[in-house]
Order: sequence, then C-alpha cells, then structure tokens
Amino acid sequence: MRPATQNRHEQVDCGARVSVIREALALTGTEFAALVQPKLFTKFDKSKLSRLETGKRALNAREAFVIADLDPEQRGVRWLVLGEKEKRR
Repeated sequence: MRPATQNRHEQVDCGARVSVIREALALTGTEFAALVQPKLFTKFDKSKLSRLETGKRALNAREAFVIADLDPEQRGVRWLVLGEKEKRR
C-alpha cells in the first residue's frame, strides 16, 4: 500500500531519482539491490528496485533513508522523496 501523501506522479518522479542515484554509482539493478538489501534488514531485490524506479511502488521511510545515504552527491532524503534540496541551517 502506498502512502496517502504520495500520488502516482510523485512515485514516478521519486523512482526516477532512485535511478539517478543508481546510475551515478554505475551499478546494475542487481548490484544496487545487493548494496541496499543488507542495510534494510529485509528482502530488497532487483524486482522491488524495478518497481520503485518505474513508479509502480512507493518508497518506505527506511528505504528512502538508506538510498539517499548512498547518493554520491548527498542531496538528501528530501530531494529523493520530494525533489527538493535539503535546506541548510
């Protein structure tokens, strides 16, 4: 079930940002899923990644934090989920 705050268009955009991170790391879907899965303590495979990247599935909070942490540009969770840069304090 997807979060009520994320509509289908937002899921697609978020999925595209997951792809941006994976591609910036020059990893295949299988390699990226293998990198993410141990940090989630739950099953995370290429199929789940594919559904995220295509917007067919929403990110949960734990996935968002783990994947954002892998971003080589460190744009943050806010960018990953909403497309907005983190505000500096």
